[in-house]
Amino acid sequence: MKSTCKSDSEDIRIYIDGFLHIRIPRDKSTKLHSWVEGHTKLYSIDIWCVGHSYIYQYDNKELWEKILNLLNEHI
Repeated sequence: MKSTCKSDSEDIRIYIDGFLHIRIPRDKSTKLHSWVEGHTKLYSIDIWCVGHSYIYQYDNKELWEKILNLLNEHI
């Protein structure tokens, strides 16, 4: 799976294999939290921005790491 990111002054967009996966409005108060649920092997990302919280869960550690790195570079 190929993941890429595009960002501008309005938002951050993460694509997986060319399809939009996550769109986050640009907000200086955006917060990011990630964790692994050991008993289920789910890899989670919680994104807080513009008064909302979005949780993304993955069963693929490599994809989760790629998404986290892209978010880290662009937030």
